[in-house]
Amino acid sequence: MSILSDVDLLSRFSNIIVSNRERSLINPASIDIRVGTTLKEEKAASEWKDIPFANYSSDYYYQLMPGAFVLVATLEEIHIPNGFVGELKLKSSCARSGYDHSNAGYIDPGWRGIITMELRNNSRYTTLPLYPEMRVAQLVLHTLVRAAKNPYTGKYQHAKSVESAKP
Repeated sequence: MSILSDVDLLSRFSNIIVSNRERSLINPASIDIRVGTTLKEEKAASEWKDIPFANYSSDYYYQLMPGAFVLVATLEEIHIPNGFVGELKLKSSCARSGYDHSNAGYIDPGWRGIITMELRNNSRYTTLPLYPEMRVAQLVLHTLVRAAKNPYTGKYQHAKSVESAKP
């Protein structure tokens, strides 16, 4: 497998980022991914609270408390064409601030939809800001040796919002 560069990402950009695409999101070997407008806050075991998140901003942000865990949608609808695989990685500046997105970040060939990011505040004392359009992750695309025989068609295909776990 090899990683796509900015030249390759730019040539495929409209096929990879289906909605809310801006060329300024393209980095040398990744595409910045932003927080969307839906957020679910963990309240108790298997209990989630929908947070009205669309009106938050960098000036008026959701406060991710130390140790807290939330699910947020990506602003961008993403498509991973067959022949590629995606990895969603936390931006290093966010990691150094205390954010964590280490739970799931692998995106199969054929995937299309809004990605649900699992974010945690790993800091012990600092509340972290979270708001729509915040750049928190980067999408890295790898080429496969050959296209998948059975690209992704699973239960989260064509997601339009935050998806909590489905049995």
